[in-house]
Amino acid sequence: MPSPLLSICIPTLNRADLLADMLASLRLELASLADRVEVVVSDNASVDATCEVLRCHQDWITWGRNESTVGFTKNLLKVTCDLATGRFVWLVGDDDLVIRGAVARVLQSLEDNPDLDYHYLNFGWVDVQGRAEIIRTMNSTPPRDPRRRFQCDEMRTLRLDRLEDLALLPGKNPSALFSGIFCFAARRELFLAARPKLHPSDSLDGSSELADDCFPHAMITLPALAGQPVAYIGEPCMLQGINAWEWGRYAYKNMLFGTHQLFTWLEGTPLAKDGLNALWASYFDMAGRLYARMLRFPDDHDGEPLVRQKVLPRVADQPPFWSAFLEEDRMIIECDHDARGMVETLRSMGLPGKARVGLWGIQGRGHRFVFFLESDRPQLIWAADREPTLHDRPLDWTDLTISPPSTLAEAGLDVLVLGVRREFVPEVVAHAKGLLRPGSRILSVLGLETV
Repeated sequence: MPSPLLSICIPTLNRADLLADMLASLRLELASLADRVEVVVSDNASVDATCEVLRCHQDWITWGRNESTVGFTKNLLKVTCDLATGRFVWLVGDDDLVIRGAVARVLQSLEDNPDLDYHYLNFGWVDVQGRAEIIRTMNSTPPRDPRRRFQCDEMRTLRLDRLEDLALLPGKNPSALFSGIFCFAARRELFLAARPKLHPSDSLDGSSELADDCFPHAMITLPALAGQPVAYIGEPCMLQGINAWEWGRYAYKNMLFGTHQLFTWLEGTPLAKDGLNALWASYFDMAGRLYARMLRFPDDHDGEPLVRQKVLPRVADQPPFWSAFLEEDRMIIECDHDARGMVETLRSMGLPGKARVGLWGIQGRGHRFVFFLESDRPQLIWAADREPTLHDRPLDWTDLTISPPSTLAEAGLDVLVLGVRREFVPEVVAHAKGLLRPGSRILSVLGLETV
């Protein structure tokens, strides 16, 4: 049989439910794509129901299983080098969302540019619970939302003269361009050629200090493609699944220390200086913001001593790092100040024990409001957010699930707390007043008012 044009490669470990959703979605996606695509899964010796999930799909996928659990990079190399047979490989996380129509776009790019070895795929982010809803009820097509951010702002499909030109595309954080395993389809020969050069460990929790464990996909592709033309698919193909990372406590450590390692290593490769300088400039801004969060929320992030020891001495002379650090720290302080103020106002109102309190906006100020509310949380009987992918997700520190704002009228609230930024308060108040009963009150960072 001739080799398929594209192998979609999925390394997995103990994520049977997430993998099941991924395969169900891909099965529909590939139904009309004949033999041009294969799906390949490498099970890293899972002890959950992963094998059962794979057997349910064995009529149309290829899969293998490690005898014992190995490090993530070793499993990545197995699925791309040993199991896949396609001319190109596209690595996909078992918790990611392949947007409906994306595989066809990738195939079209491969066929339109047969001379190119690398095709970059624009992407966004999604909470894994929102991902499940999109797959199961929305045909893997996320709702169009102007507030949704993507890695790159450019939505056209382009042929770029150099790989380095990707770093010059408009976007909020170019330093994260190459951090995900899922953001490109590349010729499989690149993985075969680079495999002997990598020396990864068996670390799985994110604590490793080896670049080979953190960014093997970038180390495999970037040096080989420096200065070479590449394709760019601007219509987003992926949403990266978040909030299901076993290594999540080390995520900031990897973005700070790991990215610094990668860019330092890239300085010794043929990668053009203008592209690398653009990556560094973006990195200093990202690093300042993430380090401020590490210091403010130490219980949520591991690896700060390593960052302080290995990263800070190398960025301390960079003004963009400190500008971003101070700006992020100011925003955190302001957010906490606003949230504490609303909690104190709520307590000063002398509400009866059976008062019904609701929260609109569960991120930022809303999230910190719930945190500071502590013993008064039982009064919180309703929480909502406009972001559809957050609906039905548990609200931290409570027994509530997040609802759509359209359910406000039936909540029967005495007090509605707005966990939104100042600039959004007037708009939300105007909308909420039409849904709240007369005499109820609205509490926001702008004060307290009665409907």
